[in-house]
Amino acid sequence: MSARLVTGAVPEPEALEESPVPGRLVLQVASYRTRRRAQEVLVQIRAATGLAGAVLPSDVNGERWYRILLGPFPDETEAARAASPLHATGLVGEILIRPVPPGWDAALRPEGW
Repeated sequence: MSARLVTGAVPEPEALEESPVPGRLVLQVASYRTRRRAQEVLVQIRAATGLAGAVLPSDVNGERWYRILLGPFPDETEAARAASPLHATGLVGEILIRPVPPGWDAALRPEGW
């Protein structure tokens, strides 16, 4: 399953693919060059939505980025429902629904998942 962009409207359930592994989807809502900024935004998102999340490092083209991931969600329908109110907060723009990246399970669990 590849990442899918959510632009604000909740897709109809029949239009969504089923997740190959239940409970293995997250929302990627932002990516920052510094861990500090990513943590600050995650705190704001949590306060506004109550969603659990984590900041995880990722190397992209030789540069370190810090991604904010929210979830996990059991399927794409639930992930899309959680994504919809995020747009109203004004804290995020585009949201990707994506599988939990390999090797990130252990990093995500300590954040209260």
